[in-house]
Amino acid sequence: MKHHGGWTVRHLPGGTLEWTSPLGRRYLVRPTRPVFAPTPHAPPQPTPDPPPF
Repeated sequence: MKHHGGWTVRHLPGGTLEWTSPLGRRYLVRPTRPVFAPTPHAPPQPTPDPPPF
């Protein structure tokens, strides 16, 4: 059972989860619908002129 110790999980592309049992057996769990991860936004670029205050 996955709620017992020793299990690990990896999040793979497309939302698939790869569970690994304490004995090393791997199980793939695919989402029933597509999962879209948000795209990280780039930090704002500094303005060339400093503020006038």
